[in-house]
Amino acid sequence: MNTPYDELIPGKIYYIYQPSTKYLSHNFYRGEFVEKNEFGIFDIPVALFFNVSGLKPLEYLGEGNFGIREIYYEVDKIKENSKKARQQMEKRALDMILKSILNEDFLWF
Repeated sequence: MNTPYDELIPGKIYYIYQPSTKYLSHNFYRGEFVEKNEFGIFDIPVALFFNVSGLKPLEYLGEGNFGIREIYYEVDKIKENSKKARQQMEKRALDMILKSILNEDFLWF
């Protein structure tokens, strides 16, 4: 369900999970991916994001750089998965209601 660093798409909005390190506690962000860059003399790969917001606490941060160790989730995929889950739940509920009324399993075509 998460998107690998190498597959980030410019213009897409992602939720970003930043795991705990020795110096920082874990945190969640939301931002629009712009491009990949290399940072410093060791050419460390970083991903540039615009409109970054911290989610807990909710605050606007502007732009930010995230690396390979962060975990990226595409917002559109999360919305699509939640829609499918809701539809499946509604179908199961309807199947239970029809079974209680008809006293047999209902088949959808």
